[in-house]
Amino acid sequence: MANCFVAPFCEDTVSPVLIFSSRPKATVSPACALASFAGVEPNPQAATVNKAAALAKSEGVDFVIALGGGSVMDAAKGVAILLHEKADDIWPYCWGEPKADQFTGAVPVVT
Repeated sequence: MANCFVAPFCEDTVSPVLIFSSRPKATVSPACALASFAGVEPNPQAATVNKAAALAKSEGVDFVIALGGGSVMDAAKGVAILLHEKADDIWPYCWGEPKADQFTGAVPVVT
């Protein structure tokens, strides 16, 4: 059973983030369940990405679906890196920081 983190993390025009894991709570595949996260701002802050990733980790997700604009996609990519790296903070992976070119992958992201 695949667990997925659906990330319309939330721009004003998109509903809150949906997180799918093992129990259905909405009209989705019976193999998925639904939870939510909201609050990705334009040019997402590291703290927002970290918070979203922590929620995704707690749900045991296998991939991320980003629904929304560029900020949502940027945040989703950050979540995907943190999940793959089993890390808690995106900042060291940002441009100019110590691990910027050192992450080894990311969980799949669908946009």
